[in-house]
Amino acid sequence: MKVRRALIPTLVAIVIPLAAAPARAASSRAATPRVTLQSPGAAPRSPLRLTLTSGSTTAATLEFSESVDQSLGGTPTSSVHLPPIRFVLHTKLGSVAGDGRAPIDYSYSDVSVVDDGSVPAAQRTQLESALAPITSLTGSGTLTARNQILDSKIAGTENLDPSVAQLTDQFSDQVGAVAVPFPREAVGLGAKWRGVSLLRVSGVNTKQTYEYTLRSRDGNVVVFDFTYTQTAPRQSVKLPGIPSNAKVTISRYRVSGRGSMTVDLSQPLPSMGTTNASGTQAFLLRSQGEHGTLTQKLTIGVDVSAAPE
Repeated sequence: MKVRRALIPTLVAIVIPLAAAPARAASSRAATPRVTLQSPGAAPRSPLRLTLTSGSTTAATLEFSESVDQSLGGTPTSSVHLPPIRFVLHTKLGSVAGDGRAPIDYSYSDVSVVDDGSVPAAQRTQLESALAPITSLTGSGTLTARNQILDSKIAGTENLDPSVAQLTDQFSDQVGAVAVPFPREAVGLGAKWRGVSLLRVSGVNTKQTYEYTLRSRDGNVVVFDFTYTQTAPRQSVKLPGIPSNAKVTISRYRVSGRGSMTVDLSQPLPSMGTTNASGTQAFLLRSQGEHGTLTQKLTIGVDVSAAPE
């Protein structure tokens, strides 16, 4: 028998394909990616390192768009097409140590829903109101010269409305998400390296793999191309909108994409970036003797640009 349609939730994607940024509750830690050099690239080569300034501030505008098409047993059930969500991420550095590390604090402002004509004005206003608490979130951590965030902590997610907590979790710590981790070794144009993280994203244990390529370098300005894959093994999970007495098991989970990022090595945030990804998430649902497979086909877009501080 198939699971009743009453069990079908209206979900949003549970992945943001930028980099190692797990969803988290207050004071939890981000995972640091394991970075492995695949090819050093062409000569001349030199290490990629941030050159940070104590007390400096930066800001970047992040814009997300996504759509999810659901089906149950192959029959379409619902579609969620969110208009682009935009907000500004702010960072402030503490004192830079001799090894290039610096404490970093971050916060959020100007959350808005872009009018792309996909939803009525009343729905945009409702979504903006639901997302407004993200401006009360604050974060901290340590930024290394190799552009990795250590001991990242985020505060305030426990106060979010459960109906939007999953969505805000996806981008509540984008400092770690937009950081391209650098290899230890000296590299030149065409260099390739891999960053791998095991993360818990919105209650799902996942593996994220990034393949980076150094496309160009002009002084402090560096441009990277990357591909991205997120997978999850078979496991039991909890999904919003599913009754607590239902058992949910991941049967298939793969999201992949590609993008580019422009980084000024004197700044902790990229000046420009874009990512586009798509994938499939399939969940086996069992409840009161009934069962069925819920499948989500999703597409995601993420754009990063410099913002006034």
